[in-house]
Amino acid sequence: ASFTVVQTADVPAVVVTSPPKINFAVFSGGKVKEGLTTSNVRFAIAKLVPGTNGNPDQWQSYVSRVETATAGAGPNGSPALATAVQATTDSATPAQLVYNPDGYYTYTFSTDIKDPTKTNGVTYEPDRTHRVAIQLSYVNGAGETVLVNPYFGFTLAASGTSVSVTDPTKTRKITDVASCNGCHEKLALHGGGRVDTQYCVMCHNPGTTDANSGNVLTLVTMAHKIHSGKLLKSALAAGKGGEDYAIWGYGNSKHDYAEVGFPQDLRNCTKCHSASNPNTPQGDNWKSAPSALACGSC
Repeated sequence: ASFTVVQTADVPAVVVTSPPKINFAVFSGGKVKEGLTTSNVRFAIAKLVPGTNGNPDQWQSYVSRVETATAGAGPNGSPALATAVQATTDSATPAQLVYNPDGYYTYTFSTDIKDPTKTNGVTYEPDRTHRVAIQLSYVNGAGETVLVNPYFGFTLAASGTSVSVTDPTKTRKITDVASCNGCHEKLALHGGGRVDTQYCVMCHNPGTTDANSGNVLTLVTMAHKIHSGKLLKSALAAGKGGEDYAIWGYGNSKHDYAEVGFPQDLRNCTKCHSASNPNTPQGDNWKSAPSALACGSC
């Protein structure tokens, strides 16, 4: 609703003429939520790149940073890479978020996605499916903190204004966070503000690597390896391949997944992926369009 309410009122949710401008509304208790600042929001924007050579379609972020490895971090106390590119959210100043009297906000990105010198070489392709998403937090009328990740799929007209993507075959939705929450109760990562897998893929795509471990943090690879961490470690110990899967995350702290397992047969793909869920139109890709990137992770 944050985006569709403005888009259907003839206010484009996204305008890209130089740095993107994002128009969105927030509703709480049946009325518009006013008073939000940049402390309440973070924004990500990405395009969907078609897969080649048997690889799946992947989101590619326009906004990234360079991580510098830390001495003493990484496998055996040594970083795998000196530096690595990581997708991230847009950096913001208070002036970039404006509340309009008509009841919606406008956010102007710091990153000009039309300029490849500002995007680590990622090319602006307006005809491709894009997604913008918000890491949104606010306190509602009952005094409760609301954490949500609204997102919007679109292409861009010649004028630079957004056109809603309504064809489910033109996007990529493999899993629904409701499936995750069947085991995790409520998936809430990176301090609790990232609560939807459709937001996670905005950064966890092939444009993000952990410099300390050298591991690519594409969600399809990372999620499968985390859930098979114990099996991978057992295989390594038995000399049958495998690995000791770990990632050095926020604050260069080590996250070791050697004791993590999936609480049923790992081959039960339908636990997380099903096209019968209207929120995951590509949910049956595990059988109709399998890829080594996904299946080879385990």
